[in-house]
Amino acid sequence: MTNAQRRYTPDTLVMFDQRDSAKRPWLCEVKYRKDLADNWQEFRPKFKTAVRFAKAQGWRFRIITEQEIRVPKLENARFLLRYRDTIPDANLMQLLDEQLWELRETTPGALIQAIHRDEWNQARILPALWYMVATLQVGTDLHQPMNMNSPIWWEAATAPRTTLSLQPGTEVVFRGRRGYITHLLDFESVLVSDVHTGRPERVRVVDLQPTTAVASTQQHDPQVVGDGAWRIAQERFEVIRSLLDPRGRKRSDVEARAAETGKHANTLYKWIALYESQGRITALIPRERKDKG
Repeated sequence: MTNAQRRYTPDTLVMFDQRDSAKRPWLCEVKYRKDLADNWQEFRPKFKTAVRFAKAQGWRFRIITEQEIRVPKLENARFLLRYRDTIPDANLMQLLDEQLWELRETTPGALIQAIHRDEWNQARILPALWYMVATLQVGTDLHQPMNMNSPIWWEAATAPRTTLSLQPGTEVVFRGRRGYITHLLDFESVLVSDVHTGRPERVRVVDLQPTTAVASTQQHDPQVVGDGAWRIAQERFEVIRSLLDPRGRKRSDVEARAAETGKHANTLYKWIALYESQGRITALIPRERKDKG
């Protein structure tokens, strides 16, 4: 008899956020519990090999079954994903935020009843609440089944905060710098482009701060922005981005950038003034003429 080598490949390698340096990567094998019980003698030598290999790499080997996967957090994630990418009206979010600050801890059902008595308005505001839960602006225990009686809470301790919209284009402060959101990546993070360098960075939602109050966004309803108008605003922002530091901005710089982009210098000054008045790319969206038609 000869000892033939057998190939064994685990199912997945789980890497954790670099900020959590104490968390070692997991080398995982996914199996049904019944399969483990019925075929343990066959699996055992493979798992022992995987343990040795993982230890040599500084990893942990873990066996994952349906007991660890089919948990309330997975069902909650599936539910909240339906609401994560639909940006609610900022006024609805502010209404929910202010009422939740007064109640501190409540339930979804009690919160919307405290705001509106009639069922039609409750149904209108509920998706905004689920959006805020999905984007971690409202606290809850995702490890427990989520329903209208689930505990939710306002996490800050002093005064109402400015509700942060995660809509692409929202101006934010992150790590002491200004940037704007370009993509919503998952429940916990977004992609933010640095205003001055243009370099995109992954940032946790909890590390973002708004640059302006929600009230400033009421000059423009993000729900009615078309793709064409949003592209124009982005193009205008790219034209003026290198000119946004007033300390180093000279008339000659503006004129040079205007010549480079085929615009008039006065047009660039107008766009700069619009952007600096609100600190948001949406300020650069073209406005319809009031005397039109």
